[in-house]
Amino acid sequence: NPLRSKVESLRSKVVVDELHCPKCHATRPVVCIACASRRIRPRRSGIDRLGPIMEGVLSEQVSAVSKESKDTTYSKVVVGTEALLYRDLSAAVVVFLDFDDFSFSLTIERAPRAAYLYSRASKLVSHSKGLVVIQHSGSVDQTREALEAKDIRSIYRKELASRHEVGLPPYRFFAKITGTKAKIYADQLALEYSVSSGSCEVVEMGKEYFLLVANDEMGLIKALSSAPKPSAGFRIELSPRSL
Repeated sequence: NPLRSKVESLRSKVVVDELHCPKCHATRPVVCIACASRRIRPRRSGIDRLGPIMEGVLSEQVSAVSKESKDTTYSKVVVGTEALLYRDLSAAVVVFLDFDDFSFSLTIERAPRAAYLYSRASKLVSHSKGLVVIQHSGSVDQTREALEAKDIRSIYRKELASRHEVGLPPYRFFAKITGTKAKIYADQLALEYSVSSGSCEVVEMGKEYFLLVANDEMGLIKALSSAPKPSAGFRIELSPRSL
């Protein structure tokens, strides 16, 4: 498929998988010399770099759209961030580069979110009966497999089963407590009757970062409202998207 080969060509130009020395012909993985991480990203904005590359590969003018971009007359080819999916556009083809960034993101809502973004892309191509192309690494991904099989309901069935197994919403409820005074408030929560009774639990996740975990939503709210709060220096986030 010419389109898929062009997508793969674009990805290889933006994020290389290995480094090659033209002098000795040695190759090695792209690794951070400080921490050995292989998750290397360009310092420049993705669309700033991808736009000129796409113009060269496709021989077409390319418009770049981000959250800060104002509505304007777009070219035949438009590259952008997630904000592009919410613009008043009609497209023949929508291509997700590195869809794994959505489906394997470290958020509680990763599977439903990936499916939602795909549905937004489908809406853009609906008028022209166009195509949504997903470029991925080939890793096993239940969300992508369900989309390819046109079985959206299976995403939510599998997601609910996984959440029940590990104790995530809607089977358990969370409040994220952060800030310089988070420990003071967390200690007060731990002293409350509702917490010590077993219906709630305070978990220290890191420096100035705690989770209040409850078996039901009303128990969570009751625990939060009953404990004395510092006047400032802490933040409570109910039902956080990431833990």
